[in-house]
Amino acid sequence: QAFLAQDKFQESRAVLEETLKMNPNNRDAAYQLGYVYFKEKRYKEAEGLFSQMTKLTPPDIRGVLGMAEVYEATNLPDKALGLLQAEIEKYPKAQILRLAWGNIAIRSKKFDEGITAFKKVLEGDPRNFDVHMRIAEGYRQKKALPEAIDYWKKAAELMPTHVSPVLFRAMALDEVNRKTEAAPLYEQVLKLEPDNAIALNNYSFYLADQGANLDLALTYAQKAKSKQPDDPMVADTLGYIYLKKNLPQNATTIFQDLTGKHPKIALFHVRLATAYFQSGQKEKARKSLDDARRSNPTDSDKEMISSLAGRLG
Repeated sequence: QAFLAQDKFQESRAVLEETLKMNPNNRDAAYQLGYVYFKEKRYKEAEGLFSQMTKLTPPDIRGVLGMAEVYEATNLPDKALGLLQAEIEKYPKAQILRLAWGNIAIRSKKFDEGITAFKKVLEGDPRNFDVHMRIAEGYRQKKALPEAIDYWKKAAELMPTHVSPVLFRAMALDEVNRKTEAAPLYEQVLKLEPDNAIALNNYSFYLADQGANLDLALTYAQKAKSKQPDDPMVADTLGYIYLKKNLPQNATTIFQDLTGKHPKIALFHVRLATAYFQSGQKEKARKSLDDARRSNPTDSDKEMISSLAGRLG
C-alpha cells in the first residue's frame, strides 16, 4: 500500500507477487496486483487476476469491477457494460455495480443511460452527496447545464461546507450568462477557501465587468495570479482590471506578453489594442485590431473589435 500510494508499481508488484506465492487466495493482494497490472497497461494479466477473483467462494465483486475497467481501457465499453449489467441482474441491491455502470456509460458518452443509472441509485439513497455530484457531472458533459446546476445545488444543500458543488455551480452559471447568480457563490467559495484561484479570478473579473469595487477586484486578481502564474486567463483578468482602472501601461505589459505567447487568441489582441488606445497610441491600436481580425475572433471578439474601431475613427 505504501508503494502504491507513491505510484511505485514495480516495487509494489514484487511484494504482491511474493504475497500471492505464499497465499494464492489472498483477495486483497490479488486485487492490488490486478490494479498494478492495470496501471502498467498489462491488461491481459490484470483481467486474468480479476477473473480469478470472480471465481472465489464467495465471488469477490471487486473482480467484476476490475474486469469492467480493463474492458473499457481496451476500447470495449459495451462489453464492460454488458458484464456489469449481468451482475446487476444477479445482485440488484449491489449499488456499487450501478455506480460503475453509470461511470462507464458517462465516459462512453451514453449520458442519458448513465444519468438514469445514477438516479436509480439515488432512489434508495436520496441524500447521497456523491451520486448528486455524478449526476451533475453527467449533465455537464451532456451540455445540459441548467440540469447540472440543479443537482450541484442539491449537493451543496447536503454538504454546505463542501466547496466543489458551489464552485461548479458558479462556473456553470457563468457559462449560461447568469453572472449575478454566480457572484455570491464565488463569495461563498472564498469564505470556505480564501485561496481558491478559480473563485478569486472569476469573482474579480465579475467585479471589474460591473465596474464595482475595482480595488477589491485588483487584490483578488493579483492573488489569483500568484496562485496560477502561468494561466493566461488569470493574466487576462488582471490586465482587464488595469484597463478598467485606466492603467494602460500595466495592461500593455500583460497583453504584450499574452499576445506573444498566444498569438492566435483574438481576445488578447483586442485587449492590447485597448491598452494602446488608452495611452494614445492609435496606430499601434489599429495594428493590434488587425491582428485580432486575423486570429479567428468569436462573435464577442468581433463586437469589441467593431466598437474599438469606431472609437479609433
